[in-house]
Amino acid sequence: MGENMSRQKMTAKEVLERYAQGERDFRNVDLWEAVLTFANLEGANFEGADLGSTMLRYANLKGANLSHANLRGANLEGANLQNANLKNADLAGAMLRKAIFSRADLSNADLRDADFASANFRGANLKGTKIFIGKEDVVIQ
Repeated sequence: MGENMSRQKMTAKEVLERYAQGERDFRNVDLWEAVLTFANLEGANFEGADLGSTMLRYANLKGANLSHANLRGANLEGANLQNANLKNADLAGAMLRKAIFSRADLSNADLRDADFASANFRGANLKGTKIFIGKEDVVIQ
């Protein structure tokens, strides 16, 4: 993800309205601290988007593309991320309790300091994923 990449600032309301009209391409949008609790965003493309500190509790992100997205500090408690693409996503410090990541691709994602208690990673690709255990940074091989 390039440092000089310009981002389009959007509100949660704008995203939901555009999604309802059939739009699915939200690449590189800036949704910092947006509230999208219980939102249905199945299949949406948020590649490279800034979703830092965004509230996505119980959101439907099934099959969504969140590769290279900033989800640092986001709240994804109970969110459905089945078959989602989270390659190289930054989920450091995120709340992932009870989230469903079954068959999701989290390769090379950063999950350090994330709370993933009771999350479902069944069948997920975790190769290269960074987590923090005790006092050690660990990279899953």
